[in-house]
Amino acid sequence: MHRTQPSRAWPSIDQIWVVALVTLIALKVQLTPIMPNDFWWHIATGRIIAQTGDIPRADQFSYLRDGQAYYNQPWLAQLLMYGGYELGGPALLVFLQTLLITGSFALLYTICRREGADVRVAVMSTLVGALVAMDNWQIRPQTYAIPLCIATLGILLAWRRSGRAPLWALPLIMLLWVNLHGTFTLLPVLCGIFWLGAIAERQWFTQSVSSPRSWQELRALALWSAAALLATLANPRGFGIWGYVAGLLSNRSVGDLVTEWASPFRVINEPMTWIFFGVFAIMVAILAWRRRYVHLTDLLVLLPFTALSFQSVRNILWFGIVAAPICARLLSAEARPARRPIGVVFMNRLIAGLLALMVLGTLPWWKEALDLPPAVGNLISVETPVAATEELRARGLQPQRLFHEMGFGSYLIWSTPDRRVFIDPRIELYPYEQWRDYIVLGQGQEVDALAEKYDFDGWLIDAERQAGLVATLDRHPAWQRVFTAEQTVYFAPRLNAGRSK
Repeated sequence: MHRTQPSRAWPSIDQIWVVALVTLIALKVQLTPIMPNDFWWHIATGRIIAQTGDIPRADQFSYLRDGQAYYNQPWLAQLLMYGGYELGGPALLVFLQTLLITGSFALLYTICRREGADVRVAVMSTLVGALVAMDNWQIRPQTYAIPLCIATLGILLAWRRSGRAPLWALPLIMLLWVNLHGTFTLLPVLCGIFWLGAIAERQWFTQSVSSPRSWQELRALALWSAAALLATLANPRGFGIWGYVAGLLSNRSVGDLVTEWASPFRVINEPMTWIFFGVFAIMVAILAWRRRYVHLTDLLVLLPFTALSFQSVRNILWFGIVAAPICARLLSAEARPARRPIGVVFMNRLIAGLLALMVLGTLPWWKEALDLPPAVGNLISVETPVAATEELRARGLQPQRLFHEMGFGSYLIWSTPDRRVFIDPRIELYPYEQWRDYIVLGQGQEVDALAEKYDFDGWLIDAERQAGLVATLDRHPAWQRVFTAEQTVYFAPRLNAGRSK
């Protein structure tokens, strides 16, 4: 009598779970239009680097801060972004971003599996990590650090399990990371946490781990971590990179004015804040439920990343990444009876095919033809003043001291490189007083005094975000509305009219 062999037909139910995970992540990236703030000024800087062969050390974009020293740390990311844009425009960059993000979280899923989770637990844990990260998937240097952080975490978790891991890769990761984004500091933090946790578990908590790391393995991690720390100096400014990070973290403008740098307790009504607090509550519940399986290193990892998340919405991304493998391992801590695979191969293939069609159908080269709502169907966000900039050029209007919305400044840096901007998303470059004036003007207040202070000769305004200023200028005797393009309004001086009432 022959024993019936299990079907090897693709895809199985478990594989459908994985395909669904990848599909959800890919769709989120592809259906998010490119926002102006942290995109255009980065590729404009990449253009300068490519054309001159030099990394700018002073501002070249602002008429108020021109020549001011400016530390441009993510130069490699900017060069990569510009190269992708030149090769295939924004559509190619969105496609590459899809590959980057889906590949990163596919790696996180693999790490969860190696922590002992079955397919569905690994998928759900990865999805939870993705949920708290998805607000940070815009095309900008920060996202280039995501796969590096996940790879670092995977190496350290492998070392923690068996003592055997490619620790030699840590300095190589750092060589890239330190030139891509300021979050390179997370690598030595993670290395230090795992090293200290392993020492504590060896000395005082031996009952919590089945095979504590040997002193030889601990020395190996210390040496390769030191090599990674030394690799932080392999950047154009050497030791100056650490001063840049310290200055950015202590900058008042960044802390007070940028929503993503604010504590989630200050933006409690934001959807991502509620998602984070929900995920955090789930994590606490899992830790309490599986407390006898919780290792000291788990807590040492979670506590500082929780503190970082409470400090800034921007850091929620990293909490989700480090929490996912811990969550996966704890949920798989007890042996479970094997599930009998149930499914119809034809139905599985149909589902997989539909998921693949959804990804292919929303690729950036043709998604705009689908007639989706602009919030998901546009390749470039409606908040980008593309039409307004073209209208200025067509009318021959060349304001030299233009007031504009902050995100508009990013696009103007790219589209009109011969003209300087008033302000842009490089928050740390501009003094706090200028940001205060920008906010006041956006509300339509102190228009006369501030227009005279900065000598504005035109206004390019976001009709939704700066509705108060639009209303004030529509009533003002010294300014007239010249045109409206999408949600952008342009005002110029009235002929034979002063600027004060």
